[in-house]
Amino acid sequence: MTWLLQRVLDFIEMIVAWFNRRKYRALARRMGREVESEEKEDQAGLIILQIDGLSHSTLQRALERGVMPHLRRMIEREGYRLEPWWCGVPSSTPAVQGGIMYGNNQEVPAFRWYEKASGRTVVAKHPRDARLLQDRLSAGRVGLMTGGSSYVNIYDGGARLSLFTISALGGERFFENVRGLSFALLLGLSPIRLLRLLKDVAVDFVRDLGQRLVGRFDTRVGRRRRPFTLFGSFLQIVASVIFRELQTFGVLLDIYRRVPVIYANFYGYDDVAHQLGPLDRETERVLRGIDGRIREIDATRRRFADRRTYELFVLSDHGMSPCTPFKERYGQTLGQFMASQVAKDAPVELDETISREWRTSREAGYLLEELEGISAHLSWRSQRLAGALRDFVARRIPAEDEHDYDLSRHRDLILRNSGTVALVYFPLAAHQMDLSEIELAYPGLLRSLVEHPGLGLVLGRERGEAMAMTVRGPRRLLNLDDPLIGDLLHNLPRPARAARQLARVATFANSGDLLLYGRWNGAGQTIAFEPHWATHGGIGGDQNRPFMLLPPGVTWDLAEVSGPEELYPLFMGLTGA
Repeated sequence: MTWLLQRVLDFIEMIVAWFNRRKYRALARRMGREVESEEKEDQAGLIILQIDGLSHSTLQRALERGVMPHLRRMIEREGYRLEPWWCGVPSSTPAVQGGIMYGNNQEVPAFRWYEKASGRTVVAKHPRDARLLQDRLSAGRVGLMTGGSSYVNIYDGGARLSLFTISALGGERFFENVRGLSFALLLGLSPIRLLRLLKDVAVDFVRDLGQRLVGRFDTRVGRRRRPFTLFGSFLQIVASVIFRELQTFGVLLDIYRRVPVIYANFYGYDDVAHQLGPLDRETERVLRGIDGRIREIDATRRRFADRRTYELFVLSDHGMSPCTPFKERYGQTLGQFMASQVAKDAPVELDETISREWRTSREAGYLLEELEGISAHLSWRSQRLAGALRDFVARRIPAEDEHDYDLSRHRDLILRNSGTVALVYFPLAAHQMDLSEIELAYPGLLRSLVEHPGLGLVLGRERGEAMAMTVRGPRRLLNLDDPLIGDLLHNLPRPARAARQLARVATFANSGDLLLYGRWNGAGQTIAFEPHWATHGGIGGDQNRPFMLLPPGVTWDLAEVSGPEELYPLFMGLTGA
């Protein structure tokens, strides 16, 4: 009986394998992504799945709660090893992905910054700026994803196919080669995926809208609220559901096509965690959905292992530290506080850019690109509808910079906030100002910053050397024998490493005249300069401690990794480059 049952199961498995091969062959052909050769590749492929913003400790709690059963199964049954690693400073996606993809994150001081020389702001989520950064970081280097595929990343890593990748917006589109009856074929070959997508979109949209509506009438101090807008809920679903399904679909096709390197970033967790905290009920739901897609990718790479074997890594680029917004705690933004110190005798103009992550234009930009690509293959009536949708989305993309207020006509202060770090620029001088110059120009400002309870570090330079302001004046940041420096860094793991990385960022050409880091405590709680309830970008707490799930046989010692650029040669070694 057992013999007969096993034969029946083998027969069913053979039928399923035959159907899947036929299905993926048809899908790849209709998407314009045919397999170049039917020969088996001897070199193992590489799949990197990134869960944006998920810290090692938060993942551990999620595993204990049963939120991510497939990742837990990979650890307990398949021999995967879960390890934390140190992503360094800044703890932000553009810096970390630059390090992983190119082995270089030089001159990336934060998620956004100001360039004195050009007088413009650089924001990593804007396609023009992402392309500029990629060109700088990739100069003379081989990208990790050369010949491969990139999904929902900042940079393309040299990928041949880059979809929903910011530096490549305006290039390829997901449905660019799909037209006419091909849409029906795609849906007919993947009916379960379509039904699941429609169900998830409907349920998540109603739930998200309901939570925003309830929050609108909740006036409790410190309550985590999101703005009630239909468009805001729609963009939330785009990030958490639609992109997740489309990129999973793309990865499955790439596995069948034997693409050498695939890097896909599941972005939805980061977006929701900023608004609701590292492990809220809603963030748990997002993680469950991501876990299900990882399970599907893992199963597909095993199913097609005879075509090409793949090493599968699951990692995060940075973590999230629970935080309190500076304005929530102290009744004013950091920029307002600084303006009050600078403008004691004369008014100044304050240019304070605060990013509201739940109104990001990132998802809207992807959506506009897809609408433009699809409309070319539609009837004239459908093109009019697509045009109306494009106009609707475009009108609701927020402006790049939001100016909270204008105190005078004199432009004396420019702040660029990125989570727990604020870069301060004084247009008084075209060069980076030394601390001694700042003290002469703005007497008492540095002391007021050092004494503020919301600031953990006030950094600057003096004659090219990184300095930290203390209650007794400036001190060399790398002098760890100085007890004042030791007090500033005492509750960080490996203070010497943290000091080296902070000093490196402080001496970047486009770092602020001052670098301000929100205060953190031993429990990992931080102060953020944006309206977040979990944040990253600076230092302190879980934001610097992402995770990596290492496949069996990979013996990397991540405890010795002191930055993402050190992962680049390790991954490159697996590609055979």
